[in-house]
Amino acid sequence: MILLVIVSCKKNKLPTPAPIPETKGPSDFKVTLVSRDENYAVINWTESVGEEVKYDIELEGNNSKNLVYRDIELKNLQGNKSYVGKIIAHDANGKSLIVTFEIPPLDLELYTFINSYPFGAWVRGAIDGSGFTFWKTNASNSSLIPAISNDIIFISEPNAIAAYNKKTFALIWKKNWEHPSVFGLSLLSYKDKLVLPAKDKLHIINSSDGTTIWTLNEKDYTQPCISKGALYVSNKDVLGVYDLSTGLLKWKFEAGNDIGEPLTKDGTVYFVGSEGIFYALNSENGTVKWKNNFTSTFTGNAISMLFGHRPSVMGNKVYFLYNAVSPDRYNPSLYARAVDVASGTTIWTVKVENSFGGFLVTNENLGIFVGANNYAYQLEPETGKVKWGGFGCSGYRFTVVENQIYHQYSVTTSALVFRSYSRNVIDTKWATPNGDGLWACPVVVVRNNKVYYPAESAMNWIE
Repeated sequence: MILLVIVSCKKNKLPTPAPIPETKGPSDFKVTLVSRDENYAVINWTESVGEEVKYDIELEGNNSKNLVYRDIELKNLQGNKSYVGKIIAHDANGKSLIVTFEIPPLDLELYTFINSYPFGAWVRGAIDGSGFTFWKTNASNSSLIPAISNDIIFISEPNAIAAYNKKTFALIWKKNWEHPSVFGLSLLSYKDKLVLPAKDKLHIINSSDGTTIWTLNEKDYTQPCISKGALYVSNKDVLGVYDLSTGLLKWKFEAGNDIGEPLTKDGTVYFVGSEGIFYALNSENGTVKWKNNFTSTFTGNAISMLFGHRPSVMGNKVYFLYNAVSPDRYNPSLYARAVDVASGTTIWTVKVENSFGGFLVTNENLGIFVGANNYAYQLEPETGKVKWGGFGCSGYRFTVVENQIYHQYSVTTSALVFRSYSRNVIDTKWATPNGDGLWACPVVVVRNNKVYYPAESAMNWIE
C-alpha cells in the first residue's frame, strides 16, 4: 500500500512598504522694503520654514546665493528707477519657493531758500537720479518756515504770504503781511486753517483763499502749537489756550516767570520757564500735573537762563535744552536734559557745547540730535552719552528724515550736504543749486508723500 501525503505550503505575503512622505519644501514668506535712498535700498523678509533653508537673491547688480540671514542692503541703484527682484528660498531636499519684490523709485523733494544778492528765492529741488530741478520765487528776507498741505505750499515773502501749487508753482492766493519781530517762526497748517505769525499779532486764516477768520493781538509771543483743534500760545509768563475755529479763550496759566515754547502730547502740555522750572499741565483745563525746579543742580555762581526751546517727547522721556551762564553772562554752557514723562524727575543731564542757544530733535530711528555752535551731535536717549558729534552744521535748521539728516554744511559754498545713515555708516552727498546763491538750509523735505519739517517747526507736533 502506498500512502501519498501532499503538503501544501502557503506563501506569506510581504508587508506593503509605507509610502515615503513627500517633502513640502520651503514655506511662504514676506519681503519688506525697510528703506530706500538715492542709490541703495534695504530689504528684509520673514523666515521660510523648512529643512536647512537658504536664500538666493536676484536683482540687477545684486545677486547673492546661499544666504542664511534675512536682510540685505542692495547697492548701486538709481533713484529714479524702479526695480523688480526675487528671493529664492531652497532647502536641503532641492525644493524651492520664489517670492518677487519691488523697489519703487525714490520720491524726494526739498523746499528751501537760496540767498543771493540782491534777491533771494524759494526753491523746489527734486532728486530724480540725474540731479536737481527747480522752481523759484522772486523773494527776499523771508524767514517763516513754510508749511505744506497736500499739494499746496504756504510761503512767506517780504510783504506777503502766498499759497502755491507745489508741483506747478501756480499762484493760488497772496495776502499782505507784516513781518514778525521774532526770527525762525513757522507757518502752521491744520485742516482748512493756517496760523500766520505777524508783527504783534497771530492771524488765523482760511488756507483755501487767505481770508482772515480771527486775529489774536499778542506782542511778545513765542512759536505757538496746535493740538486737537486748540491753539497754545505763550506770551512772557502766560500760556493761553484758544479754540482755533472761534478764537474763544479756553483757559490760561500764569507761571510767574517767562516761559518758552509749549508742546502738547497725549493730553499734557509741557514748557520750560526762564527760572529753571519745567511744567507739565493738563491740556484740557491747565491744572498742574507736575513741575520740577532744576536750578539746584548748578553750583557756584552759575544760574539757569532758558531761551524758549520747545521740549520733545519720545517714549517715556521728555527732552529739552537750556543754558547755564555766569552772572556776567559770559562763558555760556548748553545742556541737554531728560526727565520722566510721568513725574518730571531728572533722568540725566549732559553738557553739549559752550554756546548760547541751539536746537534738539528726537527721532525713533536715530535717537537724539542736538545742533549748537555750528556743530551737530547724536546722543543716546537712555543715558545722554554722545554717540558721535562735531561735524559741521552751518546754521541751526536741521531736518531728520527717517534714517537721514539734512543740513547745510558751509555758508561759503553753494552746496547742501546730506548725511545718510545705513548700518552705522555715514554717507555724505552734495547738491549744488542752479545759478548763484547759498543754500539757507533744508527747510522742508517731502519723501514718498510724507512731509518732514526742521527741528524748530511746530508742525512736527500737531496732534
